[in-house]
Amino acid sequence: AEPLVQANVTWLSCFYASAGRVTQLKGELQQALALRYRATRTAEKARIPPDSPLRRAEHALKQALEGAVTPTVMASMEMELGHLAMSHDPSSAECHYLRAMELHRDTDDTAGVCRAHVNLGNSHRARADFERATKRYREAIDSAREGGHLSSLAAALGNLGGTLADQGRPEEALAPTLEAFRITKSMGNKRKQAAHLANLACLELSLGEAPDAIRKLDEALELSRTAGDKTRVGIILVERGRAHLGDQRFDRAESDLREGIPICDIHLSAAAGLARGSLAHLLALTQRTEEIDALLKRGENQLQTMPQKLAEFFCLKARIELQKTDRSQAIEWLEKARVLVSGLHLSDSSPLLAEIRTLEGLAKGTHNHPKNKV
Repeated sequence: AEPLVQANVTWLSCFYASAGRVTQLKGELQQALALRYRATRTAEKARIPPDSPLRRAEHALKQALEGAVTPTVMASMEMELGHLAMSHDPSSAECHYLRAMELHRDTDDTAGVCRAHVNLGNSHRARADFERATKRYREAIDSAREGGHLSSLAAALGNLGGTLADQGRPEEALAPTLEAFRITKSMGNKRKQAAHLANLACLELSLGEAPDAIRKLDEALELSRTAGDKTRVGIILVERGRAHLGDQRFDRAESDLREGIPICDIHLSAAAGLARGSLAHLLALTQRTEEIDALLKRGENQLQTMPQKLAEFFCLKARIELQKTDRSQAIEWLEKARVLVSGLHLSDSSPLLAEIRTLEGLAKGTHNHPKNKV
C-alpha cells in the first residue's frame, strides 16, 4: 500500500505541473520526485510488473514533467534523482547525471555541465572506478577554471583529492584538497570550508600527523556547527572519533562516535555503518561485549549496497576477532573482504588492500599482534 500512496502524491504534483503552477510549487515537485524514487525502488523490490498502475503513474509523471517544466528545471530534477540513487545504485545515478549534462549542454549552461562532470565522477568513485572518476574530475576542473565557476572548481578539486587518497596516494591528494579549502574560504562558504578542512585532516591522519589532524577536525566541527550543517557535524564527529580511537583515547572516541552515529543514520548510511564498526572495535578493545553483536549487525546491513565500504567493515570485524584471538574467524572475514574487492578497480597501493594484507599477516601469525593494539 505504501508505494501506491506515494504514487498518488506524485500524481498530484503531475497535475500541478501540467496546470502551469511550477514556480510556486517547485518544492512540492522536488518532494514528489523523492517520493517517486522511493516508490519505484519499493516496486522493484516487490517485483511489481511493468504494466502495473504504479509503473504507469511513474511513466506518466515523467512525461508530464518533461512537457511542463523548462529544461533547466528538468536538469535540476535529474540531478536530484541522481543524488537519491547514489547510496543505493550508483549506476542508476550515472544515467540521471548524464541526462542532466545533456540538458545543461542544450541550454549552454557551462556551470551545470561542470556540476554534472563532478557528480558523474562521484558515481564512478562510488564503484571504485578511480580512473574514470579522475577523468571526470579533471574535465570539471578544466571547464570550471575556464568558465570561472569557483564552486564547481572547489568541488572537483576536493573530490579529486579524495580519489587520490582512496588509491593510497595521500601526498598527491594534499595539493588539490588544500586548493579546494582555500577557494571555499575565499568565498566565505563555511559549510564547504568545513568539509575540505576535514578532508585535509583525514589526509594528515593517513600521513601520521594525528595531533594537527585532530586540531583541524576540531576547527571543522566548529565551522559546521556555526553554519548549521548537521550532516557535516555527524561526519566530522565520526572522523574525529575514529582518530581518537587510533590514538587510543577511548573515552573521547566513544563520545564522538555515539554522538555522530544518530546524525549519520539520517542521510549517510555508509558513515553510520563504518562508525558502528569502529564503536564495536572500541568496545572489544575495552572488553565490553554487550553491544558488539547489535552494532555489527546493524552496521553490516547499512553497507550491503556498497562493496568497498562493506569490505572495510569486514576488516573491522576481522580486527575484533583478532582481539578475541579467534584467528580462524578473522580469516573468514578477510576472505569475504577479498571477494568484495576483487570486483573493484583498486590499485595495489590502496589503503584497503594494505589493511587486508596487514590483517592477513596478523591472522596467520606472520606479524605480531599486541592484545591492546588498535
